[in-house]
Amino acid sequence: MLAPGAVPGPQARVLGWQAARFQTMRAEPCEQDHANEGVAAVANSSTFASLANPNYRTYFIGGTLANVGGWMARTALAWLVLVELPNGSAQHLGYQTACTFLPGLLLTPLAGTVADRFPKRKVLMTTGAVSLVA
Repeated sequence: MLAPGAVPGPQARVLGWQAARFQTMRAEPCEQDHANEGVAAVANSSTFASLANPNYRTYFIGGTLANVGGWMARTALAWLVLVELPNGSAQHLGYQTACTFLPGLLLTPLAGTVADRFPKRKVLMTTGAVSLVA
């Protein structure tokens, strides 16, 4: 709360503008739209406003499931290395972990350059296809 006569700073003005923008963007559910009442309730929240778009919602859910599956596979592989190798070798587990994460660490700068220079849709489709094959 501002003191009487005080002028709000630039951050307060920006936040006020964003709040006003989100209030005007809110989609009120219509009477005909009973099938998507849950989606409309989520869309009214500024945090989850992007999930009101069905295409983005599909992309988000698919990405989330792929990420969960990837982490499950990494965990299972680490468990397999730790349990199946003699003496529960922590050194081999370290090698496996390094081999898992090192390519991503080394290729991230290159991937950022590619993402900046090529069309986003084509980059997403190509990386999705490569991920499917790998």
